[in-house]
Amino acid sequence: YFQSITRNLALGGEGAFSAAQGYTHLFARAKYHDEANQATLTYTTVNTLAANYVRKVNDRVSLAAELEVNLSNNESLCNIGWEFGLRQARVQGTLSTEGILATQIT
Repeated sequence: YFQSITRNLALGGEGAFSAAQGYTHLFARAKYHDEANQATLTYTTVNTLAANYVRKVNDRVSLAAELEVNLSNNESLCNIGWEFGLRQARVQGTLSTEGILATQIT
């Protein structure tokens, strides 16, 4: 469930229950967006905090960043990403703090 607080900000949460595995998982989330920016902040009952940000630089270029922190053991992961729209192709890529570089051309 999400509720708009302002034109650009929404707050909400969701939950999942697995009878087979016997656990309940809850999320609390805040979302912000405007013409060029989109950001989310999520906290889960498995004690993780995640933040995502996407910036639309122009019609052809978008940049993104993601941070996920496990609050139980203080481990974190960060990713940066990009998307370039060329005339005949789209180039997307990510780079993580684990040293993984991934690209895709479509």
